[in-house]
Amino acid sequence: MRARLGFRGAKTRGDGALAFYFAIVEWDDPRALSLAENAIRARPKDVEGYHFAGMALRGMGRPEEAANRWAQAEAVDIGGVPSWGNFCACPAASPCRC
Repeated sequence: MRARLGFRGAKTRGDGALAFYFAIVEWDDPRALSLAENAIRARPKDVEGYHFAGMALRGMGRPEEAANRWAQAEAVDIGGVPSWGNFCACPAASPCRC
């Protein structure tokens, strides 16, 4: 329906929002990662997908990959804002959401 209504980017923006929801609310990190990767493929110059992929990877206990995604977010962030403080001190296996 979104495509039929002509909203350019609506699906990818929706994927980013859903990635955030599944990472933070549902704690379904594999699903959040899949949605975030969709957003990255569709909008590689948008920081949102990289940020949410990092959140999902962090939640899956993959901090090195998460740090890589957050570094990519910082690289594409035109405003120069760090990736919202996600380099946190949570243990790798911790379910915390930083």
